[in-house]
Amino acid sequence: MTAGVEAQAPRLSSLEIAAGMPLGGVGARDLPRSNGRDPLAALEAAITPALERPPCLIAFSGGRDSSALLAVASRTARRSGLAEPIPATLRFSAAEAEEGHWQEMVLAHLGLSEWYRHEAGEELGLLGLVAREALDREGLLWPPNTHLLAPLLEAARGGSLISGVGGDELFGGWRFARLGSALRGRARPGRAELRAAGRALAPPPLRRRYLRGRSPRLRWLRAEAQRRFA
Repeated sequence: MTAGVEAQAPRLSSLEIAAGMPLGGVGARDLPRSNGRDPLAALEAAITPALERPPCLIAFSGGRDSSALLAVASRTARRSGLAEPIPATLRFSAAEAEEGHWQEMVLAHLGLSEWYRHEAGEELGLLGLVAREALDREGLLWPPNTHLLAPLLEAARGGSLISGVGGDELFGGWRFARLGSALRGRARPGRAELRAAGRALAPPPLRRRYLRGRSPRLRWLRAEAQRRFA
């Protein structure tokens, strides 16, 4: 989540650029700690500073993560007497990217009338004008489509922008999901769950050795770079 137009996207190290991916810990020191609060309270606390700096735009696609952010921001603003957030949407011409119906359903449910929409063209492609200008000005950033925020940042000038980056990873793909279900009695534990429990409870040196053995081989890296990557 990016709150405030002065925030910067994470910069990749030389090894991360060579590997083509961030290697963990990127920006993690800047994340607010929950301090024992439930997830909703922690999310509200993280969103509030952006709401206090209006106009507060929420990057909104109509998907689960952006809809959740917009819903929490709307409720928090109304409860705190702050200006309501403004959903900000990039509209792409490709039919497979059309989510207008879902977007309208969410906004109607939340009772939001103001909606910023930007018609996105070829200039926002991975090698479009906006991306090339960002590369010349900032260098390589992560994620590689960070430049898509440029028109939304311009619309939020003087205020704040919240963007749900990593929402897909938050809502799915947790590697301990089956183990968690087994521990809560929702699924019958099997060998896979027992192995996962053993790895989770193993001492850190054993866990590191296991993960090192599963590190992907990036054949374009030299031996020393591959060792550092692993």
